[in-house]
Amino acid sequence: MQAEAAGVSPPGAAERVLEKQERLIGWEIADRIAGLTLKLAIGAAALALAAAIGLAAWSASQASGTVIEPFDSAPALVAQGLGGEAIANELVSRVTAMQYDAGNDRPRRESSSGADRINVVIPQTGISIGEAQRLLREWLGHETHVSGGLRPTPDGKLALSLRVDGRSVPVTPPPADQLGSADAWIGAGAQAALRETDPYRYATWLINNSQADEAAGLYRRLSRTGSAADRAWAWIGLGNVFRGRGDLAGALDADRWAVTLAPDSDSVLVNVASTQRYLGHDELARADMLAALRVPGHRSWRPIRVAARAMQAASWRDDWLTAASQFESVLAAVPPGATQGYPPGLVIVYGRALARLHEPQRAMRFTPDIPPLSGSLQFEMRATQLAEAGHWPELEALAAQPFRLPASVAGIAPQLDRTLRQPWLAYAMAHNGKTAEARQILSATPLDCYLCLRTRGEVAALAGDAGEADRWFAEAVRQGPSLADADQEWAQARLARGDLGGALALARQASRKAPAWADPLKLEGDVLARQGDLEGAVRVYNAAEPKAPGWGGLRLAHGEALARLRLRPAALAQWRDAARRELAPAERSRVQALLGTPAV
Repeated sequence: MQAEAAGVSPPGAAERVLEKQERLIGWEIADRIAGLTLKLAIGAAALALAAAIGLAAWSASQASGTVIEPFDSAPALVAQGLGGEAIANELVSRVTAMQYDAGNDRPRRESSSGADRINVVIPQTGISIGEAQRLLREWLGHETHVSGGLRPTPDGKLALSLRVDGRSVPVTPPPADQLGSADAWIGAGAQAALRETDPYRYATWLINNSQADEAAGLYRRLSRTGSAADRAWAWIGLGNVFRGRGDLAGALDADRWAVTLAPDSDSVLVNVASTQRYLGHDELARADMLAALRVPGHRSWRPIRVAARAMQAASWRDDWLTAASQFESVLAAVPPGATQGYPPGLVIVYGRALARLHEPQRAMRFTPDIPPLSGSLQFEMRATQLAEAGHWPELEALAAQPFRLPASVAGIAPQLDRTLRQPWLAYAMAHNGKTAEARQILSATPLDCYLCLRTRGEVAALAGDAGEADRWFAEAVRQGPSLADADQEWAQARLARGDLGGALALARQASRKAPAWADPLKLEGDVLARQGDLEGAVRVYNAAEPKAPGWGGLRLAHGEALARLRLRPAALAQWRDAARRELAPAERSRVQALLGTPAV
C-alpha cells in the first residue's frame, strides 16, 4: 500500500493478495445483491398471494343469491331421468319463472353480485380451486343454500323434503290426485323455496295469481320481523293488497309507513301518487310523483327506464312535446317493428302526449292495441284522444262501459268509476246535447276530485250557466293550485261567453303554471286577436308553435291574424302548413276556403 501511495508498483506477491481481496469483495457484493433480489421476489410473491387470497375472500364475502344443491333421489327416479341434479335444475327453472312472473319492481339487495341469482352447485371431491372458492362463499358470503330429496312413499306416491341452510321447511303437498307426480311435487317445492328465500317476491307472485289473502299474511310477517329494507317493501306490498281490494285509505296508511322506512324510495312515492290519483287528488298526486322522479336513478338502469322517468316528469308538468320527444328518441334507436317489446306504460304516455299536442289521429294509429278499459291510464289516454278528435259519440260509448281490470286490482273499479269514468261520460254526453243527464251523473261524483270539479264547470258552461261554471272552476283552481287544466278550461269558457278580460287573465295564469304547454298561449293569442291586438297575437302564436309543432288549428289562427295585418304571403304559408296537419272538420273546411279565396 505504501508503494502504491508512493506511485511505485508493489512487489508481485503483494499485488496478488490485493487482486484476491478485490475479487472477494466483488463476490460478496454480488452475493448480497442476489440475496436482496431473492428476498424482494419472495416478498412480492407473498404480497401477490396475500392479495389473491384477500380478493378471493372479498369476492366470497360479496356472494349472494340462492344455491340449489343436487337433491337426494331414489334409484327408480334416477332411472326415469330424475336424478338429483335434474331435480335441482328443474327447481331452478320453476323458481326463476315465478320471479319473472312477480316482476322486478324491488331492487336487488346486492347490485354488484345479483341477489336474485339462482344456480345449481355440484360438490367436488378433494380441495380444488373451485371447491375452495365454494367453501369460502359458504363461510364468508351470504348465499342461501337449498337442498332436499324426492323419494317414493310406502303407498306408491312421492314426497319431497326441503331444507334451507340446513333447516327443514314445510312443503305444501299438491292435490291428492297428483301426489304421485314428480312434476307437481317440484312445483310445490319451488313455491316453498321462493317463500323461504325471497318472501316479498313470493307474496307478489301470490297477488298476481289471485291469492291476495295469503300474500297479505306474508307481508305482515315481514313488516314485523324483516330488516328495515324488508319492512319497507312489506308495507309497499300491503299497500298493493289494499289498493287491489279498493281500500284506498288503508293503502295510503301502508304507503306512509313505507315512506318512513324508505324515504328515498321512488317506488313508495309512485304508489302514494297512484293512490292519490285514484282518489281524484291530482294536486297531491303531482307533488308525490314529481318527488319520486327526483330520486336519483341507478347506474344499472336501462335507457328505456331513464326515458320513462323523463316522460313521466314532463307529462306532469304539461310539457307534452318533451314527453313525446323522449319516446321518439328511444324509437329511433331500435329497428322498425321492435316497439312491441316496450313497457305499455311508455306507449300510453306517448299516446296521451300526442293527443295533448293536438295530433289525435296519429296518437290513435300508434296505440290501436291498447285496451282502453283495462286500466285508468289506458282509459284516460283513449278518452283524451277521442275528445281531442271531437269523436263525442265514440267517447260516450267508451265511457258508458265498466272497467275490465285484472283480478289483482279489480277492487279499485268503483273508485275509478266515480273519479274517472263518470266525469268523462258526463263530458261526452254534454257535447252530445245531453246536459241534463250529464249533470245528474256528476252529482254523484266526489267534491274533492279535481277532474270531477273541472267537468262540472265545463258541463255548466256548455249548458249556458255561467255562474255555476265559474263556481266549479274556481273550486277546481283552489284545489289544484299548481295545475293548469282548470285555469285553461275556465279561460275557454270565459272566452266563449265574450269575457275577454277574464279569459286573458286566466290564460296567462295557466301559462305561468305550465310554461311548456302551447294551449294557454294559443288561447291568449285568440283573445288578443279579438281585442284587435294583432301584432300581440302573432307574437304569442310564434311562441306557441315550437311547443306544439303538429297543431294545425294553431297555424290556422296564426294565418288569420297575419292576414288581418295584410301579410298575405306569410298567412298563406301558415294555412298551407295547417292543411298538411291534423284539423277538426270545421277547421279543415275553413282552411280550404281560405286557400281557395283569390283575394287572399
